[in-house]
Amino acid sequence: MRRRALLAGPLLLLLPWRARAALLEQAEGFIDELVANDGFERAYLEEVFGQLRLNPKVIELIKPPAEGGRVVHWDEYRGRHVTYRKIRNGASFAREHAEALARAEAAYGVPAEIIVAIIGVETRYGGYTGNFGTAEALATLAFGYPPRAEYFRKELRQLFIYARNAGFDVLELRGSYAGAMGVPQFMPTSALEWAVDFDRSGQPDLFAPVDAIGSVANFLQFHGWVRDAPVAFPITPAAAADPAALLAAGIIPTLPPAAFAAAGLPIDFGGGPVHAGPYALVDLENEDEVVYRAGTMNYYALTREIKERL
Repeated sequence: MRRRALLAGPLLLLLPWRARAALLEQAEGFIDELVANDGFERAYLEEVFGQLRLNPKVIELIKPPAEGGRVVHWDEYRGRHVTYRKIRNGASFAREHAEALARAEAAYGVPAEIIVAIIGVETRYGGYTGNFGTAEALATLAFGYPPRAEYFRKELRQLFIYARNAGFDVLELRGSYAGAMGVPQFMPTSALEWAVDFDRSGQPDLFAPVDAIGSVANFLQFHGWVRDAPVAFPITPAAAADPAALLAAGIIPTLPPAAFAAAGLPIDFGGGPVHAGPYALVDLENEDEVVYRAGTMNYYALTREIKERL
């Protein structure tokens, strides 16, 4: 037994090297593209990929839940995030960054409480931004996860460009297992498109809270956020309500209030004026009861932020 253990030792030491060599070999075509199209030096890219490996934990985490697996319903999800600790920490974050939040609201029309809530859900107000090497996570998914390889290959390319533009060492960037980075958990494409230098330091930095505040607001505005408009209205279904056609219309708001009323799902405007919309029917998917909302363009903009980290 001892002899077997002694023989196994050198083999175990070889495993990380083999994983790195395999990744470098798989990435050769990708490296060719970055050299030809984006002006990177081949030696630099080969040095970076020589330090990466296919990470099986990343593959395990990215896979969708098995069919029939447990679904987290809205009321449970809400309970996870609306806690005393998060409310307390959110209030502290809002006080600390009141000036930046006010500037973001003035510039982009997104209320401070929306920005704070997103950052709280994403990273506990910057307290936990992920511990996976971003380059390694994206390389693993680009070359080791065929179902979404094309998407993650694109994000890996954008990561190299983002790191070069911002002056970051690509190997030092850390984030989620899916490659999302920083306080707002932006994917590299979004970092390039919507990150802003809100603290006026000279370069957007998603790990800086003030830049994160401006970047979240910029992202939401681009994706349809409407200044001074609500996010959603409650609905009280009639006994004979038929939501099928409204749900089939999708998450992009296209429906007027009359369409909801005709389906037995009148929008409750709380005694105030009727907002013309458009709206989308949202099923909150509670476990014990059916709960619907009429989502506005602001609700849709928030779904784009959620989609960003999936």
